Amino acid sequence: MEYNKRLAFPKPESKRKKHNKPPKAQGACIICGRPSCKTPHHIITRGAFGSDDRINLIDLCPLHHNEAHASGRESFFKKYGIVHLLEAALKLRQSELAAAKEKAK
Repeated sequence: MEYNKRLAFPKPESKRKKHNKPPKAQGACIICGRPSCKTPHHIITRGAFGSDDRINLIDLCPLHHNEAHASGRESFFKKYGIVHLLEAALKLRQSELAAAKEKAK
């Protein structure tokens, strides 16, 4: 909590949720080896509550990144034979949901 320097009480926290910046890509496209985009591709999108954990991210060049969004997750992963990455991310997401459900009890 941050303190206001002029006043002797803490600043009120913002009610608006702050989104973390996505991690930076680490290198080359996993499909073709070209330099990747600045940000990695989320296997499970952030809008679907996908995490920024490395298991949920893949490095893609701009061409393949656009193709992944345009063609859809399942068809893109099948086309390039990387379904195992999708399955791993989905298993992680399921375990996270189960843990959250148990914690809520």
